[in-house]
Amino acid sequence: MLVSSNSPICEGQTLNLTGGPNAMISYAWTGPNSFSSTQQNPNINNATTAASGVYTLSVTDNNNCNSSATVNVLVAQQPTVTASANTPICEGQTLQLSANNIVGVSYVWNGPGSYSSNQQNPGIPGVSLSNNGTYTVTASIGSCTSNSSVNVTVHPIPVVTLIKEDDTCMLSLGIVQSNISNGANPINYLWNTGATTANLVNVSAGIYSLTVTDANNCVNTASVSVLNLEIECVFFVYVANAFTPNADGVNDIIPVHGRGVEQVKFTIFNRWGNKVFETNQLNDGWDGTFKGEPQNSGLFVYMLEGTFINGKTFKENGDIVLIK
Repeated sequence: MLVSSNSPICEGQTLNLTGGPNAMISYAWTGPNSFSSTQQNPNINNATTAASGVYTLSVTDNNNCNSSATVNVLVAQQPTVTASANTPICEGQTLQLSANNIVGVSYVWNGPGSYSSNQQNPGIPGVSLSNNGTYTVTASIGSCTSNSSVNVTVHPIPVVTLIKEDDTCMLSLGIVQSNISNGANPINYLWNTGATTANLVNVSAGIYSLTVTDANNCVNTASVSVLNLEIECVFFVYVANAFTPNADGVNDIIPVHGRGVEQVKFTIFNRWGNKVFETNQLNDGWDGTFKGEPQNSGLFVYMLEGTFINGKTFKENGDIVLIK
């Protein structure tokens, strides 16, 4: 006699048992989980893993002769897989796909652009916008399969363009402007100077780097070199020879004027040699008072010394006339 089944099958499927020969007086099946049947070819619908094991068929023919045979059945556990990913991510980052661990399972991933991998947790480095889409993992144990999908979003990184105007004569006249495209607003700015503005003004020669972060937390960096252009670089200082401190808003103070001055010391003395004013600040002038008292019209002497930004020093003296 002959017995067989459609084993192996997956749990939830139908187990088909087949017995022979035909035209027997009786058929008696027994098996796991207290299974019994008098059908020649019984079925077990929605089989579970408890249906795995040895099934025995006993038959009786017309001569009342008995015979038996066995068949081994396997009902495999249906895998349940769950797909996940580190989405959303930014262009250039690594997409990490993940599936839960199931013992004895083989994995196959499929995704956009004919992507395929048989790893459980594959990574895709340096992703681009073409990696957007749905990724599906299939977990298989024999003929038993389970599918799960995850939708992946890849955000574009902001494109950073820097436009510069070079410095002139070391006067910190440089400008760096930024132009941001593709980024999701709001944009956060961080320069290597510590500034958080979109543009830099009054900068000296040097390398300036800007890192921008958009609303999707995507980051990009750009750098530009600001040069110092030595074009007609004439540095100078001068002090007027007279002023009128009469509170009319015109020539009420006498300061030091100049270009390219890095350090300065400006001192004024009266005719008796008393120091009536001193400053280390350019454009910080004397108002014609001494110890809080207005000085009379007369001649005063000044001494001026300092250093230009190119390292050259200056030193001079002269007369100032206070006029009332």
